Amino acid sequence: METETTVTTRVFRPFKITALVLCILAAIGSVASIVNNAWVVSASFKQGLWQECYNGTRVIVPGQPTTGTEPMQCYSAEPSAWLTAARAFALVSLVILIIAIFAAIISFVKGQQFSRIFIVAGVLALLAAMCQLLPLIIFPTKFLAGDVVLGRTNFDLHWGWGLALGVFFMEVAAGIVFIVAPDTQEIHYSEKTVYTNGGTME
Repeated sequence: METETTVTTRVFRPFKITALVLCILAAIGSVASIVNNAWVVSASFKQGLWQECYNGTRVIVPGQPTTGTEPMQCYSAEPSAWLTAARAFALVSLVILIIAIFAAIISFVKGQQFSRIFIVAGVLALLAAMCQLLPLIIFPTKFLAGDVVLGRTNFDLHWGWGLALGVFFMEVAAGIVFIVAPDTQEIHYSEKTVYTNGGTME
C-alpha cells in the first residue's frame, strides 16, 4: 500500500494582525476627524478643518450677546494659510496610512517570503503619525491667535481634535508593532494529510 503524506503549515501573526487592526481603526478615525466640525468649541461657536458653525455673528463685538436666538448655522471656514496646511497634513497622513494598510495586507497574503513588507508598513504608519501630529499642533495654536476669537471666550478642544489625537497614538502603536514585533511570536498551525491508494486520511 502506497502512502503519501503532505504537511501544510499556516502562519498566523497575532501582533501583526493587531497592528493592522489599529491601522484600519486609525483610518476610520482619521476620516471622522477630518470631516468633523468640532475641533474647538465655545458657547456659540465651533470649528473644524473645513467648517465653522455659530449663531449670531462670526465675531462678537463688545457689549453684544455671545449667543443668538437662532439655531447654529455652519459655513465654510475662513480661508487661511495655516488652515490649508492643517488640512493638507491631515489628508496626507490618511493617504500614507491607507498605503501602509495595503502593504500589510500584501505581506499577509504573500506569506513569509514577503514578511519584510511589514517593516515598510511600520515606517509608513510612523510617517503618517508624524503628518497627523502637525495639524494637532497647528490648529489650536493658530486658531487661538486669530481674530475669530474676538469677543468669544472659554474655547475648548473638543472631540474632533481628541479623535485626531487618538488616531496619532494608534498610528504610532501600529508602526512600532509592525517594526519591532519579532517573528518568534508567530503561531504556526500545521495540517497533515495522508494519501493512500484506497482513500484519504487527515
